[in-house]
Amino acid sequence: MPAVILKADDLRLERITDRWKRFLRYCKEEGVFCNAGVISGRSVDVKEAQIAKIREVLNSLGMNRAWALWNHGFEHERRVSPGTSDFRGVPLAQQMRSLRRSQETVERIAGVRPDAFGPPFNAWDHNTIVALQHFPEIRYVFYVPYVPGKICYGSELFVEAEPFLGEVKPGAKRAFSLEEAKRKSERFLNIDRSFVLQVHPNSWRKPALDAFSGFVDYMRKAGYIFRAIGEPDSDEAPGRRSA
Repeated sequence: MPAVILKADDLRLERITDRWKRFLRYCKEEGVFCNAGVISGRSVDVKEAQIAKIREVLNSLGMNRAWALWNHGFEHERRVSPGTSDFRGVPLAQQMRSLRRSQETVERIAGVRPDAFGPPFNAWDHNTIVALQHFPEIRYVFYVPYVPGKICYGSELFVEAEPFLGEVKPGAKRAFSLEEAKRKSERFLNIDRSFVLQVHPNSWRKPALDAFSGFVDYMRKAGYIFRAIGEPDSDEAPGRRSA
């Protein structure tokens, strides 16, 4: 059965916002499995006394049942002038350090070690491919088309339908365009192929969740399911590339 791999970016464990809670609660109640990407840089300062409270929130929202965490990098910073970011244009050692610190931080706070990775801004280079091979627990990769030993969801499988509201800049608000999502996913529906839907729920204005809900209904009527990136027995699902 073809699937939508819902890739939701930019969750921060040190402050799970009301927008994120509303989105994850919707996913839990409606049975829409969400793959939530964690930016972990600011979480390194979380004290041990705070961890129990964070886990309580995560569990109440359905973590590991309705949704799962994946590694979305450490700093999530882009340097415009040199054209670099966490995983583009920086040394191999630095990329490996970012991956390791993110893995360890998510595990310390949430109690789970991510088995998937997606680079911030979808920006990567050859060093990213090499760095990922040093982390055998990471089995799945978003956007990068090929990493030896990993199962990759390359950029050709992505659907994005979030027009910005105003100037495009960090933290800018977004909408979710139902018509754009339908149009961009049509090529996958025509051949019953799975695809990745990338969203940024913390940037959404309130009406965006209603539009997203409409797209969920649309996909389900088309025979699609929403599933985990690492769901058992699904490694050879349509639209998934195995290295």
